[in-house]
Amino acid sequence: MKSLSLWNGSRCGIVLLYLVAALVLSSCREPGQTTTVLHRPKGIWDTAGGVPRSRALLPDKWDTTVVVGRSETDTALIDPFMLASLHDTAVVFDFGRSALAAFDRAGQLLWRFGRKGYGPGEFAQVRDVKATPDGDISVLDMGTNRVTIVRPDGSMRRMVTLAESPHADQHLPLQNGRTMTATLEAPGTFAFFDSVGRPERRADFPWDEFPKLEAIERQGLLAREGRSNRWVDLLMVGDGWYSYEGDSVLPFTGRFIEHLDFPSLIVTSSRSPGRVDRKVQVPRASYGAVGVALQDSVVAVLFEGTSKEADRIIDYYAWSSGRYLGSSILPLKVANIAAASGRDLFAVVTQPFPRLMRLHPH
Repeated sequence: MKSLSLWNGSRCGIVLLYLVAALVLSSCREPGQTTTVLHRPKGIWDTAGGVPRSRALLPDKWDTTVVVGRSETDTALIDPFMLASLHDTAVVFDFGRSALAAFDRAGQLLWRFGRKGYGPGEFAQVRDVKATPDGDISVLDMGTNRVTIVRPDGSMRRMVTLAESPHADQHLPLQNGRTMTATLEAPGTFAFFDSVGRPERRADFPWDEFPKLEAIERQGLLAREGRSNRWVDLLMVGDGWYSYEGDSVLPFTGRFIEHLDFPSLIVTSSRSPGRVDRKVQVPRASYGAVGVALQDSVVAVLFEGTSKEADRIIDYYAWSSGRYLGSSILPLKVANIAAASGRDLFAVVTQPFPRLMRLHPH
């Protein structure tokens, strides 16, 4: 099971079954400690009484055209996860080095940028990496509460400190140097900042039940198509996603082909003089969407779910309508994806050793 803790660069978490969790919580309970099971909404889409949906597999075969990291002793990548693309250049954040690494279409290293720390050109607690509309790379670092913009040649363009910024796990670089962050707060989930980091406004997630969720259930994924103003926001748990054009949400609610309810949560509260601690646990695997790429108005969703093909499934949807277009099975489990040119995908693989791959469907 994977814990829905705040996003920290990996989806690995505490592995607990309901029964084990109940036994542990009952046997370890301390004086002043209470435990509650919260039953959650089914999601934006509720399948009660609905027609079961099944995947339609496309006849795709996938070729691996580029591989970076060919063995356990290869140190090109140590602990990669977050991934962005500049057309045919893959840019990955390597947590093992606290640095960005860029690779060309042949898999050759172009540059590295960054190191661990809090100063200029350093990273402390990176949450997200995205391409900007201007063709740069933007890194959201909540440890320093700033965004670092890196040029395509690997040099730093600028750093922007986000004033009054709440915790955010995703961000979207906007036109004219502006930034939007996706926080775990509700209302006011989306926080907008100008080019020097001053707050502009807040906007709500377009689902009325969203504020009723626990913060760990509000995790989402953002992706934009190239340098356009088309983007998507996907829930990582539950069932639902939205398409946007600029600041406007399109008039439909996306539905995943594989439905997942929001998980029940185990909440443990401990009281001591002058203090109340509250711990939230998810006692089973509950992730749906774990990666997303938007290319040619098609939303490609890397899906975990409950299938035996978890983390190999790519489900395709029309950005403009949410219509399901079919699914494809990758040749191996991957941790994250980004759009390359055509229908190609860049993919990060973490097991049994770290790799960056370019996959080509035919």
